[in-house]
Amino acid sequence: MEDLKSFLQKPEYDFLRNDPRLNKQIILLTLGGSHAYGTQVETSDVDVRGVAMNSLTELFSGRRTFEQVVEPKTDTTIYSLLKFTELLRHANPNMFEILGCRPCDTLVLHPVGQELIDHVDLFLSKRVGRSFAGYASMQLTRLLNKSSHLQSQEEKEKHILQSMHRAMDNLYSQLRLDRNQFHFYIDKATTEDLSTEIFMDVQAQHLPVRDFNRVLKTSRQVVLDFDKMGFRNVKAYQHNKINKHMMHLIRLMYMGIEILETHQVHTYREKEHGLLMAIRNGKYTDANEQPTQAFFQLHEELSQRLDDSIRHSTLPDEVNQEAIDAFVTQINQTYFK
Repeated sequence: MEDLKSFLQKPEYDFLRNDPRLNKQIILLTLGGSHAYGTQVETSDVDVRGVAMNSLTELFSGRRTFEQVVEPKTDTTIYSLLKFTELLRHANPNMFEILGCRPCDTLVLHPVGQELIDHVDLFLSKRVGRSFAGYASMQLTRLLNKSSHLQSQEEKEKHILQSMHRAMDNLYSQLRLDRNQFHFYIDKATTEDLSTEIFMDVQAQHLPVRDFNRVLKTSRQVVLDFDKMGFRNVKAYQHNKINKHMMHLIRLMYMGIEILETHQVHTYREKEHGLLMAIRNGKYTDANEQPTQAFFQLHEELSQRLDDSIRHSTLPDEVNQEAIDAFVTQINQTYFK
C-alpha cells in the first residue's frame, strides 16, 4: 500500500479536513478491515476508522448532535468520543479493532488518542468474550445462509441451535437469568416439511413476563436470520464471498480468545495469518465452493476454546463504569484545557 501520509491527501478524503466535526477534532485514525487484520488481497478496499472529540457545546449542553460520520465512497467511519466509549462499554468488537491497530497502520494519533489506547484495559471484561462470540455467530449465520442451498436441513438446524445458544448466553448475562430454566434441543420434527427441528423446554417460576418475551424474541430472531434466503444471498454466493465470511468468523474467535487469555488487543492477526489466508484462498471449501467438514471442525474447536476462555478468564465480569466515567472526563479536560 502507498505511503499513509500521502494516502490521506487524496481529494476523496477532503471531508476529513472540511467537516468541522472532524479536522483537528480527530484524535485517532487507523486502517480498518482486511488491511488492519493483515488479510488483504490485491483487490481489497481500504477502510478507514477513527475517533473524534465531541465539541464543548455538546458536552455542556447535553445535546449529542454528533455520534458518527460515515463516508461510504471511501469506506470511512469516524465515531465521536462519547459514542466510541459507549460502544466500548458494551464490548463492541469493531471498537477494539480501532484501539488494537499496529502503529504502522495508524494514520492520525493525538496524545488523547494515545490515552485511549493505553487505557484499553478499562474496557475489558468477560463480556468481551460473549460479544466476540455473538459477532462470530452472526458471521456463521451469514455464511450458512449463503451456502444453505447445498446444505441438508438437519445440518442447518444444528447450526441454528449453536447460534441460538450463543445469543441466549448473551441474553442470560444481560438479564441475569438462570440458564437452567431454558433448554433448547433438536428432536424429530412435528412441523410439516422438516425432518428435525429445535424445541424448547421451560422450567421457571416467578419469571418476569418481559424477560420471557425477550427470550422468545431472541430465539425467533435467530431462526428468522437463518431463514432469509433472498437474492442478496445468491448474489454473494456467485461473487465468491463465502471464503471471506469464513475467514472473518475464525478471526473474530481468535481475537476474542486472545483478549480473554492475555488481556491484550491485537487487530493484526500475525499468529493466525497463514491459516486465515488459507481460508480466504479456498483451502477450507470444496469443489462446490462450500465449507468443508474440516472448517466446521475448526469452528467447533474454537467455539469450545472460547467458551472455556470466558469461564476461566481473570477479567472482571463487567467493566467498572465509574472508572470509565472518570477516564472520559479526564481526557476531555486534557484535550480542552
